[in-house]
Amino acid sequence: MLWIFDTFGKVKKMNQFLCLIFVVVATTALGIGTAREVPNSRVNVLLLGASGNLAEKYLWQGFYNIHTTGLRTGDEIHVYPAATKNFEKANPILQRILVNNITTTDEEHKKQFLANNVSPYTQLRSDEQYKALGEKIKKDTIASGKRDAGLLVYMSVPPKFFGSISQYINDYLRPSSPDAWLRVIVEKPFGVNLMSAKDLAETLYKNLDVKEILLVDHYMGKQGLDAIRQLRKANPEFDKAFLNKNEVSKVEVAMLETEDCKGRTGFYDEVGVIRDTMQNHLMMMVALLGMDLEHADKTEADARRAVFDKLQTAAINDILHLAQYEDYNNHVNEDRAKWDE
Repeated sequence: MLWIFDTFGKVKKMNQFLCLIFVVVATTALGIGTAREVPNSRVNVLLLGASGNLAEKYLWQGFYNIHTTGLRTGDEIHVYPAATKNFEKANPILQRILVNNITTTDEEHKKQFLANNVSPYTQLRSDEQYKALGEKIKKDTIASGKRDAGLLVYMSVPPKFFGSISQYINDYLRPSSPDAWLRVIVEKPFGVNLMSAKDLAETLYKNLDVKEILLVDHYMGKQGLDAIRQLRKANPEFDKAFLNKNEVSKVEVAMLETEDCKGRTGFYDEVGVIRDTMQNHLMMMVALLGMDLEHADKTEADARRAVFDKLQTAAINDILHLAQYEDYNNHVNEDRAKWDE
C-alpha cells in the first residue's frame, strides 16, 4: 500500500492560518480557559518582516481575519509593520501587499482595518529606532483610551537576527503596565545546526522568559496538514487497521511548490532548502501521519517526538538528490543588482 500526502500546491487563501497561532498567544497570556472579560483593551502586534514573503502570503491575511472574527477576550488588535529596509523602499512593497494580499468580501471593512488598526511602516535597524517605536506604542495605546493588554512580536525574519532583536525587545519594547503580557513568536528555521540552535536559545533566554517565547512553524497552520490529523481522528478503526508496518510499504511526503526564489535568494543562499522546508515542514507532515493518536490530544508534541525517535538514520548519499531550477542563478544575479543599488 502506498500513502502519499501533499499540501495541495500553493495555497492562496488560508482563513484559519494564524488565527490558531494567535488564539494560543491570547490564551497563554490571559490564562488558558479563563476567558477574562476585557472589552476595552488592545493587543499591540509588531510584525517584523512585514514586507517579506511570509507576511505577503499568509500573515497579513491572518491578522485581518483575527480582526474580523475578534479575539475571545474582546481585545482589539493594532499592527505595527516593520523591517530593516528604509521607508522609501519598503512602503511601496507593503502597500501593494495590503491592497492585493488581503482578500475580503467587504472592502469598506478592510479600509477601516487598514486606517484604524495598522500603523505606518517603521524601519528598525538601530537602538534609537527600537526605542522610538517602544515609546510610540505606549503613546498610541494611551491615546486610544484602551488598556494595554499585551504585545505580540512576530519575528518573520532570518534566524541570524533573532538574538539581536530579542535584546532590542527586552530593552525597549516591554509593556510598561504590570498586567500586560509579552509574547515573541520565533519562526523556523531555528539556527543552522545544533550548536547554533543552542547558542540562539541561550541568547533568547537571556533576554526573554521561557513563557514569553513561542516557537512556531507556520506550515502547521495549513489546512492540508490539519486534514491529516482530522482524517485520522475521524477514522480510528481504519487508522489502526491500515497504518502499520504490515499494511504500509512506503510513505512519500511531497511538497509541490510552484513558487520560485526570485526576490529572496539571499535568504535561500544562506539557509538553504533543507533547513527551510525539509527538517521542519516535511518532518512535521511525517510526524502527523505516524504519531500515536491515543496520546496526541494532550501531548501531541511528545507524540510527534516519539515518531522522530523511531526513524532510522539513512546514509545521505543513498536518499538525497539535490538540484536547482533552471533560472535560479539568474534570480540570484537580479537580486544582487538590487542589493548593490
